Amino acid sequence: MLCAGGEEEFFETGEKTQQTMNTVTVLMTTLNSVRFAADAVQSILLQTYQDFELCIVDGGSSDGTVERIKAFTDPRIRFFECKGLRRSAQLNYGLLKASGDYIAIMDSDDIALPQRLEEQVRYLQNTSSVSLVGSWSEYIDENGNSLEINKRPLEHAHIIQHLFSFGNPSLSSLMLRKSILESNQFFNESLQGLEDIEWYLRISSYARFGVIPKVLMKFRQTKDSLSKQINAANNRVFVDCVNTYFSHPLNGNHPKAPYALWGIAHYYYGETRTARKLLRQSLRREGWSFQTFRYLIPTIVFPGPLLKYMRENRLLKSLAHFYRAAGHRK
Repeated sequence: MLCAGGEEEFFETGEKTQQTMNTVTVLMTTLNSVRFAADAVQSILLQTYQDFELCIVDGGSSDGTVERIKAFTDPRIRFFECKGLRRSAQLNYGLLKASGDYIAIMDSDDIALPQRLEEQVRYLQNTSSVSLVGSWSEYIDENGNSLEINKRPLEHAHIIQHLFSFGNPSLSSLMLRKSILESNQFFNESLQGLEDIEWYLRISSYARFGVIPKVLMKFRQTKDSLSKQINAANNRVFVDCVNTYFSHPLNGNHPKAPYALWGIAHYYYGETRTARKLLRQSLRREGWSFQTFRYLIPTIVFPGPLLKYMRENRLLKSLAHFYRAAGHRK
């Protein structure tokens, strides 16, 4: 298979006498991450669970990332250069190349704790009803200093609700069974962001999620991640997914969705008017709750354009991050 945007360049960092099948494929995407990529790779090579291959897909780095990765000589590393691919397309390419029964996904600026693979493989082997498992995580700054511990909910229904309420992936340090890809449920390559969330929503009707209540990953919060602007097209995609999810007939995997949860999802993705309507319906039909009231007030006090400006303003976002981090250091 050829990479979109050019021919595939494949580099394997050691000699193999034959093609091996591993229990786990660790899939890492890279793009101009020379500062952190070596630490990310090293964190996988030092895992307590050793039956893995590390499949790295680079989207066209120009800062020395490629050379840094090629300096490793471990034969379990398979490196593919695919210039011009977005992260979603890099993930899909890596999924097609993976040989493992389980696929662990991570970014090239993050760090896996030594027990990550061992804990997740054991969980999936002992919990046949779960197809995807995450964990709790620790947020760190660019220098590796701890910012906060992110404790995710543990059960499928609560994981989905958390995803809708807070607009961020509830499956940190994701590991999935490769078998769930048999129905061609790959990442949406038209997205420039939110591909994880959109993918979770799409597969949640038939794949159950789980979370291990241990910190198994460190996620780096960089200046670049703080300054990302909200993409209106991506937000529209997410809101469409939310609406589709809540209008889908309930089955064993779909939790009962309250109006408040639906409204908060719209609030986080810029649909202020719809959020206000749903939150009011929540008060009438589901009774008073602090959560509903908390999100209803901004939709009434702040006009949509002002709320959007406050969210996208780089200075306000940086200040919010600073105070949040300072609070966790006390």
